[in-house]
Amino acid sequence: MCEQCSAGAVHLGEPVPGFMLIQATQDGGEMKKGQYGLVESNDPFLIFDVKPYPDPCQDMSGDEVDAFCVENREKMMMWLGAAAGFSDIFRVGPKTGWRFVEACRKAGYEDSDGSAAMWFFHKAGVMLEGK
Repeated sequence: MCEQCSAGAVHLGEPVPGFMLIQATQDGGEMKKGQYGLVESNDPFLIFDVKPYPDPCQDMSGDEVDAFCVENREKMMMWLGAAAGFSDIFRVGPKTGWRFVEACRKAGYEDSDGSAAMWFFHKAGVMLEGK
């Protein structure tokens, strides 16, 4: 049985073209209830625990970020920790990695944005926030 089926996965959306975000509704073979997965074609190639959420400083100027961080340091550090944690577990082969970065570029990612995985964490969070 496929992992999506055994985990009763619900499809949450496609944050970038060709990559579906899913969430397990029950324990499966690899995914456990509540975990998220990233699927390119069939079964998840990445399983993770933290729900993506938007960068609280997105679209702010440097001065705005500085001011925000003074008053909201804990909130900013929590996002950075969660996004960096997602980036740390994002280990895939070169072909999948290349397709993922290309899909991110099609969705607006630029190399100057830094880590594609952290950018994706924000992008997926924006998608989930709208649900």
